[in-house]
Amino acid sequence: ADLCKPTIHHSIFPSSPLHSPHTPTVTSTTTSTLVLHATPKKTPSESEKGRREEEKRRLERVKDVIIGQTSAKPDAKDLELDPIKTARDLLEAGTTAENRVYLETERGMAALRRGGLNLEEANEAFGIVYALKPEVYLWQFGMVLYYRGEYQRGMEILE
Repeated sequence: ADLCKPTIHHSIFPSSPLHSPHTPTVTSTTTSTLVLHATPKKTPSESEKGRREEEKRRLERVKDVIIGQTSAKPDAKDLELDPIKTARDLLEAGTTAENRVYLETERGMAALRRGGLNLEEANEAFGIVYALKPEVYLWQFGMVLYYRGEYQRGMEILE
């Protein structure tokens, strides 16, 4: 009866990366040997957990959007996913001041993207934006002022 009683002992492969000295194995005392090795559980990283959660949320939301029926405002229309057409629609729907704010912001951003960082043109464009809409937050303007040496005003905008 004692010949078939399994015994628990530590792994016979202590240097194996899959087994530690604390990983139990089971070995039968009969002539045939049965060895069970526990494989370590892989703990998912935070980014993997985040990806799994986002995938789960995405699958739950698939049926949430119905074009033409789930707009935020009653009687609103869904815009096409065409950036040029969307910008044109925005300009057509906006007031003169709103359009000017949009166009000057774009001009300032373009001045920063061009080689050499045209700080003077960006400063002029962003200055017009702030004159038209003083409550706007445009951190790029704060950076332009900083690079022009207007540290105090730049800090005020960045706050």
